Amino acid sequence: MRRICCRRSLLAAGLGLLVAAPPTLGQTPAPPPPAGPAPPDLVLSGRDVRVTRAGYAHVVVGCRQTSTPGDVCIGTLVLKLHNPLTVTLPGGSHTRRISVARKLGTASFSIPTGVAQRLTLRLYPLFGRGVRQQGSVIVQLIGGFVDREGQGGTVKRYVSFYYPTRPPI
Repeated sequence: MRRICCRRSLLAAGLGLLVAAPPTLGQTPAPPPPAGPAPPDLVLSGRDVRVTRAGYAHVVVGCRQTSTPGDVCIGTLVLKLHNPLTVTLPGGSHTRRISVARKLGTASFSIPTGVAQRLTLRLYPLFGRGVRQQGSVIVQLIGGFVDREGQGGTVKRYVSFYYPTRPPI
């Protein structure tokens, strides 16, 4: 019985120390948000993207209006693999591996706020062959952007790139 009483008293003393902590040990208040208008947001479409026979893909990118009207999102869109991809070369005896670090395509953009724009990406030729062989491949779209004042950021999204198995109707 005595042990239980000692544990209770130690627990009570410990709780008392936590509750009655001096103000210097407490958390400091959060810094105020930066002054001025918020930077615009870049929005990447989450839809599956079709790869054409010629090795192009079209991705929709938008600039959400969160700041002053008339502002512009300026930046680049980079395409990278989610997982490494192994591609069989013509003849069937050799294979190549595309790493995750490899840039598969890039596109520059300048989009006014409140507008969506369709960007065309010219893809790395070996990647186009890999999408044809796999049917679909998950990739990461990375959009880096700035506005006229120099504020900006990076947006990332995973989407599926696919090669159509039958011609469009």
